[in-house]
Amino acid sequence: MRGIAQTLATQREAMERVVAEQVADPEPIEETLAEAPIPTGAKGEDRSNLISGVGCAMSAHMKALVDIAYHLEIQVGRFWDPNS
Repeated sequence: MRGIAQTLATQREAMERVVAEQVADPEPIEETLAEAPIPTGAKGEDRSNLISGVGCAMSAHMKALVDIAYHLEIQVGRFWDPNS
């Protein structure tokens, strides 16, 4: 679980960068991610808290990815739609 938490931390950094650079209204995605902090994965961390935190973070990442994809779809649609 500690390894998964570390991987999630790396993913989170990349997502936050993409959101900051490419999403016109980043606030909803930023809120989703902020509500599910990444567990530290420290050796003394309670196992149930680690498992719960990893699960919440994974769910937040999936929601953020869907929201990012939706935003990009809208942007591409505007690019290709001559009426926009």
